[in-house]
Amino acid sequence: EGVGLLAASLKHMPDLRKLPLHGCRISDKGMASLCKALEYTPKLDTLDLSKNIIGDEGAVRYAVALKHVRRLTAVLLDENAIGDRGTRALAEALEGNRRIQTVNLSGNRAVSAAAATALKAAIGTMPGLEKLELEAGDAEGSEPEEPEEEEGVSLAELAAREPPKSTSP
Repeated sequence: EGVGLLAASLKHMPDLRKLPLHGCRISDKGMASLCKALEYTPKLDTLDLSKNIIGDEGAVRYAVALKHVRRLTAVLLDENAIGDRGTRALAEALEGNRRIQTVNLSGNRAVSAAAATALKAAIGTMPGLEKLELEAGDAEGSEPEEPEEEEGVSLAELAAREPPKSTSP
């Protein structure tokens, strides 16, 4: 896969600031190579991974890599195939992040209410966040991953909901 060659090259580009990889058909396998190489790009502030074929496994790897990319200001993963597991991993990685200004997960799979709630909670702890896009995709396979547990919701729908009101006596 071409991403493997790119990942090998990144080891020699410590001053790289922008890496536009939208629409490159990067898969979970490609994300494994790319995420390993991100530790060699300490100055990277923009990594556009939108319009690829990244699923949960790739999103989990990206969430782990976020710890090494300290200057990254945007999480651009729109129009991929990320579901519950990837959304939860990203939520955990984003919690309390002060650098990220933009999060775009629109156009991914619908997720369970639990995964959407985890992401919403994490987003609430991000003081630098300026732009948030979470609209669910209409792509085939966008049904919720855990229909037997709870109804699937779009991330945008959950983000728009008011917090539940307490009914104390």
